[in-house]
Parts: sequence; structure tokens; C-alpha cells
Amino acid sequence: MRLTEATLDVALVHVPAKAPHLKPLIEHLFGTLNVRVFSLLEGYVKSKDPDYDPSKTARFCLSELNRKIVTWIVDEYHQHPHPGLPGKRLPQEEWLLRTQKWPVRPLRNFGEIISLTGEDLGQCVIGPYGVTVDKFHYVAEGNYLKELMRRFGKRTWQVRADPYNLGEVWLFNDVDGEWVSLLNADPNWFEVSRFAYRLIHKVALRRYNKKSEDLTLAELLAVKLDADREAAAIFDGTGPVRRLSLVARFATIFIDEATHVFRSRDFLDMAKVIDFWKQLINGLPCQLIFAGLPSLVAMRDVSPELRGRLNLAPLVPYRWGIDDEVESFFKVLDRFEELAGLSGKSNLSADLTAKRMYIASEGGKLGLVARLLSNAVCTAHDMALDKISLEVLGLEYDDLEFSERPDDELVDDLKDHSDDEYERIRLQTESDKRQDNPFLCDKDQIPVLWRRVVDRQRRERQTYQRVIDQVSKAAESNGKDSDRGVF
Repeated sequence: MRLTEATLDVALVHVPAKAPHLKPLIEHLFGTLNVRVFSLLEGYVKSKDPDYDPSKTARFCLSELNRKIVTWIVDEYHQHPHPGLPGKRLPQEEWLLRTQKWPVRPLRNFGEIISLTGEDLGQCVIGPYGVTVDKFHYVAEGNYLKELMRRFGKRTWQVRADPYNLGEVWLFNDVDGEWVSLLNADPNWFEVSRFAYRLIHKVALRRYNKKSEDLTLAELLAVKLDADREAAAIFDGTGPVRRLSLVARFATIFIDEATHVFRSRDFLDMAKVIDFWKQLINGLPCQLIFAGLPSLVAMRDVSPELRGRLNLAPLVPYRWGIDDEVESFFKVLDRFEELAGLSGKSNLSADLTAKRMYIASEGGKLGLVARLLSNAVCTAHDMALDKISLEVLGLEYDDLEFSERPDDELVDDLKDHSDDEYERIRLQTESDKRQDNPFLCDKDQIPVLWRRVVDRQRRERQTYQRVIDQVSKAAESNGKDSDRGVF
């Protein structure tokens, strides 16, 4: 690191411990990676969960994790609007715009990468087996090293290495001004990191009860191959961890919009679907949940095979007038805040904030609560905020499809009017928007929005019952017409 600092003519200054506000950009990056990448992977270290052992579910080595991070940056982060950029531009678009104004000079050659990032192994001598580093012999293509010995005799050369790959080092030919790749004579060590090698070395010391200098390459390789076989058995499920247990580590499998699975009106198709789900339910060692529209209930009831295997659990929004359900709604908000990973306190379960959330989620619909808060957490991390404010929630509410916005086209039609009239109508439209947003409206507007939610719930209950009645009648008709006894 010090050599890299000197090469770039920069200085590394360490901030005091427990002072994340002094390095907000990197803390922001950590928070974003934690929410959008790491938390979705097996082996993620969850906080405050004594029943979860991440070491038993870990499935990725360091190189795979690096690949997933790079994939997320290229395919996800760079391709989604960023609230911290002008006009919520894509990061990729911002990069292209700025590099047009301030071009980034590419490195002239691979040697510059080595000089900046390679681990300095010091001065090494070319011997009869090439360059020897930590018991490993590294050789060049053809007679390159022999030619160097012939030209310059027995002298030292600067050697650098990638700490994540024991399979290759680079020798600097200071006479010709070039870096030369030297490959490990044993290809078994390609892409093995120095950290992994230290672990292998420790195991070999215990296994063979020898001093470090007495260990042979054959003994180190034997330990490495054993570790490779054990890792392969865990990853592909052929060893002590069976394939079935790869599914069993999940307590529940949730299938959303399952209504679409049963949409076919063809009897043979439906029979195949029902048979498939019957086998799946019987074979899975965990709970299976189907979620969908009310018509899913009627589909279950007309099939004896599914009716005997699936319990009915109607999901309804939280009802504000029932104390237990209000308390549960508060707990959901508290849990979201706990998992958000923000340093400040958002107080999502405060009475007035919770009421605003209840209105925004159309009467406590958990799916809308999750969507709003998930988007708000990501925005807070992207903007390096310490909490989820009402302004952030209001922004996310405006972006959701279910929010009701005034007709902005009216403002466009009035652009031909006087500037004063146009400005007055524009301000009135913005005010109306704010009063329709439960997170941004005045306190006096909350009862008005609350009555809208109550009316919506009443209409939805009527629609729910009407759909159930219609689908049940259709299912009974299919059962009478079919000579196969199912539909």
C-alpha cells in the first residue's frame, strides 16, 4: 500500500475509530452492498438472530463473491436511476457524460497495473528451477529466464504477485523495462489466494507434526486436495450435506401470484398441474405457501387432492380499529427500521407516522408497506441519509403506481396563458399533489385521506365476495360437465 501511495503521489490518512460520518461515501457503499447484494446471499450474517448459523449456509468463495459484486455494479447499479444524480440519471449515463468532459486516461500497459496493485515480494534470484517463492517454483515461457542469467549472471530481480493467485508472479526486467509473467510449475495452485494457503499451511503443520521449513510441496498439496474435495461435497450436495438439505435449510417456500398457475381451462392441463403440486407438497421438507387472488380459494376447493393438502388462510389488511392488529402493524414497522441498517432513528411506528403509512398502504396492505419501505431504505442508503424521513417516504409514494396524481396535462395546456396565471395554476397543482400524499400532507388533511381508505376497503370487500361467488359457480359447473370427476 505504501508503495502504491508513493507511485500515485497520494497519502493515506486513517480516520478515528467509530467515526463513520468522517467517511460517508464508503459507509454509504457498505450499506448499499449490504442491503442489495449480501442480504440476498446464503451465508449472510444476520444481526440478532441466535438460531441462524451463517457458517453452515455459506456457499460462496471469495472469487465468486467478487464476481457477484462486479455483476451487480455492472448489471444493476449502473442501469437504475440514481436519486442523487441530476434528473435521476443512470450512473452509466453520468459516467459517460463526465468522461466526455474529463477523459480518463487508460493505463499504458499491464506493467502499470502490476506496479500499482501487485504485492511486493522483494528481490529474488533466478535459480536452476526458475524463481522460487515460498517453496513454489515459477518459470517463464521458453528460455527467457536462462537468457537473463546468461546476459546478466546471478543478480536479483524485483518480483511482485497477485495475493489472490499463487499461480502467477511477475518479474521486472529493469534493463528492457518490461514485466514478465512467471507461472507456477504446479498448476494445482492456480487461483489459490495467499489467505487460503496460510490455512492449508496451518492444517499441514498439525497433520504432519512438522516445522514449517520441513513441510514438502507434496504434503501441502495433499492437504489442499482434501480441502477441495470437502468443499466440492458441500457445494454440490454430494457429501455430508445432501441435496435435499439444500432445500430443507429454508423454513418456507412462498409462491406469489399462484393464481396464474391455475388459469388454464383445459382439463388435461389442470390435471397435470394438480398432480405436479401434489408431488411437490409431498416431497418438500418445508412449508409451502401459495398466495394469490381470491379465485385461488375456489380452485383449491374443487380439487380433492389439493383440498386435503392445503390449509386455507385468508390474508386481510391490518385493521386499525383492532388493538392486536394495530400492535402487529407497529411491530412490522419497527422490524423494517431495525433491518434498514441506518444510523439514525426513523420512528416509523410513531402514532402519526404509522397512520400516514396505513393510509399510504391503502389500509395496511403488507405488500404495499414492504414496497414503500424497501424503496425508501434503498433511497436513504443511496443518498447517504441516516434515517427514513417523511420526505423520502413521500417521494417513494409519488413513484408508486397506486398513488393518485392530479392531471398534469392541464398545466401543459395552460402554457399559452399569461405567466402569472400559469404560475398560479402550477403552484396550486403542486399543493394539491402534496395534500394527496399522506406523508407530505398537513395534519388536517389526514382525516380526509383516512375516509378515502375506508371507502376503498368497503368496495374491495364487496368485489372480493363477488369474485368468490362467481368462481365457485363456474367451478361447480365444470365439475358437473366433466366425466373425469375433477373439473
